[in-house]
Amino acid sequence: MQSLPSSTDILIVGAGPSGLALAAELRRLGASALLIDRQTEGANTSRAAVVHARTLEVLEPLGATEALLGIGLIVSTFQVRDRDNLLLSVDFADLPTRYPYALLCPQNKTEAVLLDRLHSLGGDVVRPVDVTTVRQGPLGAAVDMMIDGSTRTIETKWLIGCDGMNSIVREQSGIGFAGAAYPQDFVLADVRMDWPLPRDEVDLFLSPDGLMVVAPLPDDRFRVVATVTHAPEHPTTDAIEAILRQRGPATSSAIRVHDLIWSSRFRVHHRISDMPRKGRVLLCGDAAHVHSPAGGQGMEHRHPGCDRSRSAPDRGSQVRRRRRYRCLGKGKACNRRGRGQDHRQDHATRLVALRTCASGSEHRLQLAGAHSGRNLGARS
Repeated sequence: MQSLPSSTDILIVGAGPSGLALAAELRRLGASALLIDRQTEGANTSRAAVVHARTLEVLEPLGATEALLGIGLIVSTFQVRDRDNLLLSVDFADLPTRYPYALLCPQNKTEAVLLDRLHSLGGDVVRPVDVTTVRQGPLGAAVDMMIDGSTRTIETKWLIGCDGMNSIVREQSGIGFAGAAYPQDFVLADVRMDWPLPRDEVDLFLSPDGLMVVAPLPDDRFRVVATVTHAPEHPTTDAIEAILRQRGPATSSAIRVHDLIWSSRFRVHHRISDMPRKGRVLLCGDAAHVHSPAGGQGMEHRHPGCDRSRSAPDRGSQVRRRRRYRCLGKGKACNRRGRGQDHRQDHATRLVALRTCASGSEHRLQLAGAHSGRNLGARS
């Protein structure tokens, strides 16, 4: 049986990117936290794959940024296209940061780097542990969990939920999670393929059949994400190649999928917690906020309006070096800012979920699922 303490100052539930980064940062600042996860092992698929400049800055003191740069792929340009027509180009070179680009790095590799940093600081993850009940009091929380077939209870001064969209910590703490799912199905695939466009750019294609995003990944791979009406559970090589040919560059004879590494379907939600903190319970990552892939912010948002999960160590560990992390203890104000960002992310998603119908030189852009139901007209 794995050894668990009966009490701890800080208990982190969920060892994804948020939980790993938070546990390692706490260790770096001189505090230790117990990190548990219900999975028997960490992520072994790519999932979220973009690390933005601000995240690279935040991870610098932890020593993770250099390792991520060593295994990731730098992308300096974002393009919006209608097949061969370039509609919009965004160059990241002028961003006011040491990292004026997006880093394409699969989530499993990002988690491996963060776990390595945690190990180097003397920490680890206890797996598999299933949290079943949370009972909060004025000075902490009692958390019941299943481990090795037995029920254990741990008393903690601070409980931090990094346990994803279906967070048991959030649910047991009575924190609402308002929002909904978008109507479209999405397909996702990691492939090796012949592709006619440069590997230093991410491309968003708008077409009458729906949107498609193609992004390069390390190891000569590409990430393909597309909206479809009805997606199979595991899209095939032929299905992915057909989407690429229908929506990608018109020089489709140059597109050929050689290797389908991983594929899936998913529904996109936009949801935000009613508050990032309730008493001695805090939320980070998808437990606090979920959104669409628009903007590649899957591993970036901890709770909108807050400075990522770095705000938690200041309160959670009561570290002597008082850092001016924002929002913690100001849940309502933080959440108002968060909801504003959530609305902007929602509108961005609805914008890129365009269905375009060409008629001569005029394009009518119908905003799928827009609140007003009106069309947005544009001339080319």
